Amino acid sequence: MKNLKRILGPVLLVTLLTAWIYNFHLHTVKKKSIQDDFSIKPSILQKVFPSFPSADIPVLNAKKTLENKNYYEIYSKGSHAGYCFFTTDLVPDEGVGYGGEMKILVGVDLGGKITGIEVIQHSETSGYVSDSSLEKFTGRFTGKTKNDKLEAGQDIDGITGATLTTNAIANAVRKGLVVLAEQTGGFSDASGGPPARFATHFAPHTGTMTTEFATTTATRFSPRPVINLLLLAAFLCLAFYGFFVRGDKHYGRVRNAVIISGIIIPGFYLNIPFSIINVLNVMTQRFTGFSFETMHYWVFWAVIFITLLLLGRFYCGWLCPFGFLEEILNLRDTAGHSGAGKNMVDIKYLLLWIAMVVSLVHNNPNLANYEPFSVVFGFVGGPPVILIALAALVMSVFFSRYFCRYFCPVGALLGICSRVSLWKLKVTGSCTRCEKCVKICPVGAVGGIEKAPPETKTQPAKQQVIAHVVAEQSTDPSVKSAEQSAGTSSKIYIKTIECIQCNKCINACPAGAIRRKTWIKL
Repeated sequence: MKNLKRILGPVLLVTLLTAWIYNFHLHTVKKKSIQDDFSIKPSILQKVFPSFPSADIPVLNAKKTLENKNYYEIYSKGSHAGYCFFTTDLVPDEGVGYGGEMKILVGVDLGGKITGIEVIQHSETSGYVSDSSLEKFTGRFTGKTKNDKLEAGQDIDGITGATLTTNAIANAVRKGLVVLAEQTGGFSDASGGPPARFATHFAPHTGTMTTEFATTTATRFSPRPVINLLLLAAFLCLAFYGFFVRGDKHYGRVRNAVIISGIIIPGFYLNIPFSIINVLNVMTQRFTGFSFETMHYWVFWAVIFITLLLLGRFYCGWLCPFGFLEEILNLRDTAGHSGAGKNMVDIKYLLLWIAMVVSLVHNNPNLANYEPFSVVFGFVGGPPVILIALAALVMSVFFSRYFCRYFCPVGALLGICSRVSLWKLKVTGSCTRCEKCVKICPVGAVGGIEKAPPETKTQPAKQQVIAHVVAEQSTDPSVKSAEQSAGTSSKIYIKTIECIQCNKCINACPAGAIRRKTWIKL
């Protein structure tokens, strides 16, 4: 089995790199074709100008300004009927959602009112942003003008669980209308709303102060981003405090507080999953927009990345809301140390490879969307993901962290990366082999074998003799029985790629034999 893994490892890695190179080539060719294609299909144009008769094929007159901001004049039956534009042309820095840049076509009549919106291209997570919900959301812009605030969640109902996406669309459309008005010299008819005044263009929190049309429009200051950051900071502080706590009783209380707050804050309230789709978005050159509204996403991801380099799978043990939910549901664990359980842990690595290769080859990160996070915390998702979520929650009642241990692609990826983390848990020579750490580990990362695996140094013979003498003289019957049953040749080890850094083994060890050590020679 070990020889098979040694052969398969390089093969899987080479195929993954090949798929990534192919995706890079595919993305480059596709991007060039999009840049060279300025045509708009009549069927698409009909969606943003639904009032046009189906038999009437509008004529487009492409306009290109000195600033290379393209828009189109629409002529119907020889008469000027309105305008349309791509947000990527007029406001290229806007319209960046959770999954990267979105290409949005906006139709506008001569009076400056929106006639229709069509999202031509996007990479948002299908579990949160379905085609039907997106169509329903964009339909709410019809009749709006540049004088309307167009703020998702306030003036326009957003999409549940997709705040970042809806805000990106609203900002791109609003700012695109302002730029269009600037390029065309204004619209022929006022929208019916109040005229633009100086106060409209003064927004200290966005840095805008102008008496002319502004590409950065005034928006109402919302305290929500500040609240999000403060709540996330409070949760992170509690998680780090729990990580450094020692002592069974105090550790248990703090750990429970972290679990409950983790389910509530990053789970249900902020709804900021760290998904394999995030990784694939980066690999396929799709990046989440950076703004004050998205700051809590970036802070959360930065903490995950830094702790991965330093400690390994810290996210899995101290930050993952779904993992916390599984711990609460768990009533009886029988798979952690069984042979079947140990063999099943490799499934998640195979699923990770399949998800990444398929997504890269088809240039679609959403094909890897089988994680239950969106269903549980966002209450959105298709039937397959709903079934996966229900199965994972039910199995978590009987098996500790069932989905995390056997199927989670994020856990698999972080586990592989944790091989190079700075600090790793090691069992020192003072181990008495009582196996309390083996029994308490929620993911079966701690085990006892006759001979240590390659990543764990064998215990020197002198230390084995000392441990044996200590066990013989100990008054603790559990230590003696463990010594007698295990024998001096047995060895407790910790499998780094499976360890979630929860520290339960450290607090359970009566001899203090489990410590963090670095591979760097100081």
